[in-house]
Amino acid sequence: MANYSERLNIIEQYRQRVALGKHVRLYKAEFELLVKAFVERLQPLQKPEEIQKLCKDEIALLEEGYPQLTLASDYIPRYRRAISEAIATQKLAPSQHQYLHHQRLTSFPQERDEHWALTFFKYSQEEYEHLDRRQAKTNRKRLLNLQKVNPWRYLDVLNELLLATGKFAARHRTIAIVGLTGRRFGEVVARGSFSLTSHPYLLHFEGQQKSERDGYDIITLIPAEIVLMHLERLREMSELRPFAKKQGADLKQAINKFDVQVNRECDKLLMKPGVMPPLDGKEHVTIHNLRSLWGAIATLLFCPPEQHEYAFLQHYLGHILESSATGHYFRYLLVDSQGQLLQQKGIKRQEVPPLPLLEIDHNINEASEEFVFDEIPEEARGDQELIQQRDLFIEETSTAPHRRKGKAMDIEKLQASLRQEWQQELKQVEQNLHAHWSEQITALQTEFKQQLTKLQQQLHPEAVQQLSQQVEALEAERETLVTQLKQAQQDKQEMATQLEEAQAKLNSFRQLLLGNEDIKQPPAQEKLKNTTVKTVRSTSPKPKKRGKAGQRALHIFDALRAWNDQHPEGTLAFSPGMLETMFRVHRKAGKAFCEEFQNEIEDHHAEIGVERVLTHNKGKDIDGFKQFVEAFK
Repeated sequence: MANYSERLNIIEQYRQRVALGKHVRLYKAEFELLVKAFVERLQPLQKPEEIQKLCKDEIALLEEGYPQLTLASDYIPRYRRAISEAIATQKLAPSQHQYLHHQRLTSFPQERDEHWALTFFKYSQEEYEHLDRRQAKTNRKRLLNLQKVNPWRYLDVLNELLLATGKFAARHRTIAIVGLTGRRFGEVVARGSFSLTSHPYLLHFEGQQKSERDGYDIITLIPAEIVLMHLERLREMSELRPFAKKQGADLKQAINKFDVQVNRECDKLLMKPGVMPPLDGKEHVTIHNLRSLWGAIATLLFCPPEQHEYAFLQHYLGHILESSATGHYFRYLLVDSQGQLLQQKGIKRQEVPPLPLLEIDHNINEASEEFVFDEIPEEARGDQELIQQRDLFIEETSTAPHRRKGKAMDIEKLQASLRQEWQQELKQVEQNLHAHWSEQITALQTEFKQQLTKLQQQLHPEAVQQLSQQVEALEAERETLVTQLKQAQQDKQEMATQLEEAQAKLNSFRQLLLGNEDIKQPPAQEKLKNTTVKTVRSTSPKPKKRGKAGQRALHIFDALRAWNDQHPEGTLAFSPGMLETMFRVHRKAGKAFCEEFQNEIEDHHAEIGVERVLTHNKGKDIDGFKQFVEAFK
């Protein structure tokens, strides 16, 4: 067997990682080879007991490193898909058997033909029901332990990420757009289609990832036009542009790889104190958590007070009427800066046109679709009796309300009437938008000022005074920088003049020494332009007044670059953690310095080949570097 020895090596490494408690048990390539080797081992087997033993042993191997819930929802289905593909391509010899299947939810019986491998490579019905109960308990626990978030601070972070630049700009902007639209990660980066509507806070969305259904409108937490502009720019960035050319498994693989990178940035950017805590029982914030928090903020801003937030979110999350998934998105409580609950709903409704309602027939059709495809597991979708039950349900759902009224209703006329009314409303909204767009901007500015005033009132007087002093200091610093810049320009001009005079004198002396020989020297101004001064490298792009901590950080950074030039085999990476732990630079000052010099630091790291800042300095001569810094001039 070609993959047997490699399989044994993978299993050995897998068990070592499990014993060490590492987060990653199996890498993607390793898992794919395990599945391939398993199918190869199945090929010669015919007896049910042999196939059963092989399947039980493989599941037991996976259980050494993964919980059953993870296996049931992810890993076992991937094995079963590989088995089905092998059967379809005749890589597996026929090993069919007939059995009586009882559907889990309805208990409808049906005779089926199935390969023994598909029969045995799964948990029993009792085990699946036990896992369902465990999942329900987990969801209930999270509903009883909602996490508190200040929506205004969170939105400030998203707005900053929306304008991100630098090496990880695409990942940061993706986080912002997912948080502002409530859409799934894959829909934002590739699969979804978004367009403007006549409503300033609605985008029309198509391409839902979880199920096939027509497009519908989604709420954006900032004006939809701004979100769409940034979304289009995001998809043109170098990291996402290749997605447009991929399909099927290739697209899924590319999205999954980018998903890992984005989730790493979510932890780094959103788990800051007071921004977004992880869910109960979790250690990390994921990109999918942003969808739940979007729902809470959308309710605060736009949900009518007379409507229940469950039905409101069910529609704008893209769930259909009978879906139970909506209950999994109530995970956060919104609080103000003092930690007091924000229990209002629809606080922006007076500033924007009303949100449109669902069409009646659209609700009914989707309710019937949900009955078949969301509540009933995939394995039962082929049951003929279930199909009959579905058709009966659709028929009853579509006609029962009209029978109760005692008369037939002309649905087509109702649809036409509703559509005409809605088109008229849309036209009116569009006219209002064109006529009062400047008023909308003014209203947003007024709201911002009101929020700022409210925040200042809530702060303690000492904090307000401190903020005022910081603003004055920043203004003074700006004036100093302007003065220094003007002085630098004046000094440069004086230097050029002096150089021209010196060059003229030099030419005169040479003429005296060499007679009338022609002296061809480059003009002083041109020579100044072409001269590269290679003395001490300037760290700062422009002069800036700094405190002692900032000056200390600047000295350390210059010393580090000199050290790296002299020690190419033992280079060190620069970070706020180094400043704080090695040189006792205050954390806030060190972080501010690294943010100011982000481009210079990243450029230097690229020059010396830093791949991961957190691990680059391990095993290096730290004590020698400390002595070098103290002696560095």
